[in-house]
Amino acid sequence: MQILELEQKYSELKSDLGGQQSKRTKLLKISEYFGFALSVPLTNANLIEPFIIDLIPDFIKYSSDLEIRGLNPQKIELLKDQLIQLKNLNLNGIESLECDRVIQSLENKIQVMNNWLISVKALEHKPKIYFPLLEKYGDDLGSGYLETVNVVIERGEQKFNISPSGLENDEQLEKQIQLCFEKALEYCSRYIRKIKKTHTVYIHFENRLGILTGNSLGAALALFFIEALLKHYNSQTILNVNKTIAITGGIDHDSRIIATSKTIIGAKIETVFYSDVEIMCVPKIDEMWAEEKLKELQIEYPKRNLKIIGLTDLNDLLDRRQIVDIRKQKLIIRGGKFVRKNWISAVATILLALFFAYLFVIDFDNNPAILTTDGTTLFVKNRNGKILWTKFVDIVKSDINSENPYSRDARIIDINGDGKNEVLLTREIDKKINGVKDYSLLSCYDKNGEVIWKYSFRDNVESKREILNNDYSIYIIDTLSIDGITNLFLRSSNINSFASAIFKIDLHTSKRLPGTFWCSGHIADVILKDIDSDGKAEVLGMGYDNGYEDAVFFVFEIDTLTLARPTTNEYLLDNFLSSEMKTYIRLPKTDYEKFAKVRTPTLTSGTLRDDIKNKKYKFAIFNPFNRQNELFGYEIDHNLNDIDITITSGFRVARDSLVAHEILNPPYTDTDAYKNIIISNIQYWKDGKWINRKELIKNE
Repeated sequence: MQILELEQKYSELKSDLGGQQSKRTKLLKISEYFGFALSVPLTNANLIEPFIIDLIPDFIKYSSDLEIRGLNPQKIELLKDQLIQLKNLNLNGIESLECDRVIQSLENKIQVMNNWLISVKALEHKPKIYFPLLEKYGDDLGSGYLETVNVVIERGEQKFNISPSGLENDEQLEKQIQLCFEKALEYCSRYIRKIKKTHTVYIHFENRLGILTGNSLGAALALFFIEALLKHYNSQTILNVNKTIAITGGIDHDSRIIATSKTIIGAKIETVFYSDVEIMCVPKIDEMWAEEKLKELQIEYPKRNLKIIGLTDLNDLLDRRQIVDIRKQKLIIRGGKFVRKNWISAVATILLALFFAYLFVIDFDNNPAILTTDGTTLFVKNRNGKILWTKFVDIVKSDINSENPYSRDARIIDINGDGKNEVLLTREIDKKINGVKDYSLLSCYDKNGEVIWKYSFRDNVESKREILNNDYSIYIIDTLSIDGITNLFLRSSNINSFASAIFKIDLHTSKRLPGTFWCSGHIADVILKDIDSDGKAEVLGMGYDNGYEDAVFFVFEIDTLTLARPTTNEYLLDNFLSSEMKTYIRLPKTDYEKFAKVRTPTLTSGTLRDDIKNKKYKFAIFNPFNRQNELFGYEIDHNLNDIDITITSGFRVARDSLVAHEILNPPYTDTDAYKNIIISNIQYWKDGKWINRKELIKNE
C-alpha cells in the first residue's frame, strides 16, 4: 500500500465526516476506512498511526452508542473485530478498558440481534410503533434505521414545534405533517365532541440526525397524532398497539397511502428485517415487492418471523385490530385526567396534587423485568426501571445487563406462565451469617423477592486419583420442555478439584430430574440446540479435560441415565457408564501456550456462540499472560467436523516475536502453514478412539 493512497483516503474521509449525517453513518464510513488502513502490515503500525489515531475516539464513542435496529449483523461483527484490532495495536491514546467495555457491548448487541433474527422477544419487550427511514448521503441510499416520535399536544396557536430543530426547514416534511394532523383531527372527531381550531404540537424525532429521503412517514405520523389527540382531550376512546410494528407510506389528501418504488420498499423491508418488529405495514401496491424481498432475506434467516400487511388508506390501517387496538379507557384513569385539568381553588390544587402523586407518580408495576448489578448487589427492577427489591451477590458486573437475557448467574423467567415473572439467582451472599457465600445454591424468588424454592448441588463422586468433596458452584444454562415438564438445565463445577456436571431440575418444583452428564474438567459454556432437526435438542459445550490437559468441544444427546464423558483412566469418575458422544473434539495447546507453561488452553465463559448466519459454532482461546486478550478463535462448522482458525493480530505479534528470536520454531503465525499445524493436532473421538483430521477425512 502506498502512503499517498492512504493519505488521500484519509483526507476524503475527513471531508465526508464534516457533512450533515447520522452518527451511525459516520461510524460506518470510519469502519470502511479502517478496513483499508488496517490492512497495512503490522510492522508498519507506526506508519498508519497518524492516519487513524484521531478517528479512534469517535469510532469508540459511536460504537458504544450504536443503535442496531436496521443494521445488518455482519456490520456489527466487523465493528467488533476492528475494535479488537485497534486495541491490539497498543497505540498511544487507546484506553484498553474502554475498548473492552465497547467490545462486550457489541457482543451483547450481536446476541440481541441474533435473538431478533430467530424471533425471540426480549424479557422487557414493549410494543412500539416505528417507521423505517433511509438516510441519504450524496446520490446514494445509506444505512436504514427505525425511527419513532414523541408527540405532545397543548392548547395554543396552530403551530408545529419539531425537534431536532434542523428539521423545521424541511418543506416536504412540513407539508406531510400538516396533512397528517388534518386527517387525525378528522378521524378523532368521531370520539371527541368539541375539538378546538388550533393546537400547539410538539414533535420530537428520537433518532433522526442526518439527511433523509422521502416523506413516507405520513401513515405512521397520523397514527401518532390520533393517539396524542385522544390523550389530550381525555377521550373515552384510546389507541394502543399490541405488537411492535413498523409503517411506511405517505398519505395524500384522500387519506390514501402512497406507494414508493421497488428499490425503496426493498431497502425498507431489509431495514425492518434486522430488528424486533413483528408486523410491517406497506402500501398495498408495494406489498408484492415487500413479500419478494422478505423471502429473499429469509433464505439466510428462515426463523425470522415478520408479517407483511398491505394497506390502501388510513382507515384500512385503523380498522386492523392486529395492528392497533382502539378501545375505551378505564373510568378511574379518565376521571383522574379530567380532574387534573379542571381544578378551581388552591385547596383543590393541593388535594389533586396528592391524588395524582398517588395515582400516577407511584409506579404500581411490581413485575420483575430488568436485572442489573454493581457487583455486590443485584437490583431487580420493573420495566420502567423502578427497583422492586435487591439481593447481596458476588457477580461480575458485566455478566448481567439488560441486553443479555441469558446470564449464567441470574435470570428472569415466568416459571408457570401466569404473566408474573420470577427470578433465578446464584452466587448469593448471606449477610445474616457473616457474609457466607454458597456458590452451590440456586434460589427461585417470586415477584416480591420471597423464596419459592432453593436447590443446592452436593453430589459425591470419586476417581482413582481422589475422592472429591461436594463443594460445587452452580450456573444457569437454559430451559427445555420435555414430556410436558419444563426442565431447567444447570451446570456445576467442583470448586476445589476437576469434576463438573450438566444436570436438570423441574423448574416449577426444583425436583432433580433423571440424567446427569459428568465431565473430568470444568465446563465453560453450554448451548441447548436441536442440531439434527429430529425434534430433540442436544447439549453442546466447551471446556477442559484434566486427563488429556486439552480444551474440548463436545455434543451429547439428552438422556435419563447418569453418564460420564470419556477421559484418561486416572481421571475417569467411578461407577458411571461412558457416554456415547455425538461429537467430542480435543483442542490441544499450541507451541505458544506450551511456552507459557500452562496446563490447558485458556477459555473464558460467555464466548461460545452459535453463528446461525455462517452456520458455525465459535469460541476463543485467550492469552495465558493476559486473559483479557484473545489469541485465536475456533470456528466449528455446523456439520461438527470442519474447523477453521481465526488468528488475532495480538497473537501474531507475540508469537512472531518469539519465532524471530528463535525461541519458537517457524512458520510465522498468520499463515496457512501454522493454522494447519493447529488443525492437524486436533483430535476427534470416533468409535471409541482418538483420530486426527487426516484420519477423519479418510474414514468419511
